[in-house]
Amino acid sequence: MRSPWKRMLINCGYLDAPADGGYGPAAKWALAAFAKQTGLAFSGNLTAAVKKALLAAQPLPLAPGKDLAGKIVRAMQANNYWIARHPDCRNIVYAEGLNAYRFFLV
Repeated sequence: MRSPWKRMLINCGYLDAPADGGYGPAAKWALAAFAKQTGLAFSGNLTAAVKKALLAAQPLPLAPGKDLAGKIVRAMQANNYWIARHPDCRNIVYAEGLNAYRFFLV
C-alpha cells in the first residue's frame, strides 16, 4: 500500500524509506519533526490537521553552494538520490577517488 502522506515526508526530506504505508519509529519521528517545524501539535498519531498540512507542504529548501559539498549535492540531485534536509539530520557521502578515508557531511 502506498501512502501519500509518507511520500510527502520523503519529498520534504524528512524520511528515507519506502512509501509503504507502514507506521514505524522512523515514520513517527518524521511526522513529529514535520509537525514541530510547522508549529502543529503531535501526539504520536496522524491527525487530520497534520495530514492536511503535510499534503500541502513544500520540500525544505536545499541550495547547494559552489564548494565540493555543493557539487556532491548537485550530483545527488541529478541522480535522484534522497537528501535529508531536516536540520538535525546529516547525509554521509563517500566520494570515491578523493581519499579512501574521506567522508562528507552535507
